[in-house]
Amino acid sequence: MIVGCTQDMTRQELKDFCTFSATNEQEHPMLASRQVGTDHFVYPKWLETNQDLLGIFGNADPLDRRQWVKIESALDDTPSSNFTIKNRSFVETENRCVGMPSRLRYEILWTYVGNVDKPQAKILRCVCIVYVCYFICQLVV
Repeated sequence: MIVGCTQDMTRQELKDFCTFSATNEQEHPMLASRQVGTDHFVYPKWLETNQDLLGIFGNADPLDRRQWVKIESALDDTPSSNFTIKNRSFVETENRCVGMPSRLRYEILWTYVGNVDKPQAKILRCVCIVYVCYFICQLVV
């Protein structure tokens, strides 16, 4: 399943969005920040998620922790995390923002378990991946 959206911004709003620094005391209305190691990771608020568990079956008991798997994320501050924070910049000549996270992708590893005649899908692992792409300002006349 793929879901998407568009965000209308003026050229100046895109530039401010792209060059905002997380070290400022002020907050940007469309950006969130999180500490990753010693750096601040700045990302659009619409990519923010509080979901950290996924039921292994469709009818997982919310009170039984064994029926849930942790959603792994590259943003987790763990030794196995190979996430690096990219520098963001605004390219004036091309009206685009480079290095800003723009997509989340969930990779779900699953298998069928149980009776051969009526197998059930079981989730084994879930990983959340952050993608960095371009934000481009298209001038509408």
